[in-house]
Amino acid sequence: MAHHHYDDIVIVTADAAPAHTDALAASGYRALLVTARHTIYTRTTSPSPQPAPEAAPAPAQRRRGLTVTQAAGILGISRSAAYDMIHTGALPSVRLGRRIVVPDTALDDLLAARPTLAAS
Repeated sequence: MAHHHYDDIVIVTADAAPAHTDALAASGYRALLVTARHTIYTRTTSPSPQPAPEAAPAPAQRRRGLTVTQAAGILGISRSAAYDMIHTGALPSVRLGRRIVVPDTALDDLLAARPTLAAS
């Protein structure tokens, strides 16, 4: 399956992204996070004629780490659940001083490893 719908979030694999970007943009979605293997779209409050997102940016331009709150939002879980996953090791993270950072690749790995349910 090339894409998965979760309420107002759509996850598209990189190989299927070119076929879906125009349709998603026309339906009011915008790219929230672009990684090497996935593009995560979120629905805007009202459909707007935004240009389709470009191909994945170069690694130096991509944001490599997310806050726990950002990762929780992308995964569609509460911040508390994200912290629980970090403490049990289910969601890899890096501590930078007092901050906890979730690498974008950790989300890719988590989404690729988990079986998905067919959503309508």
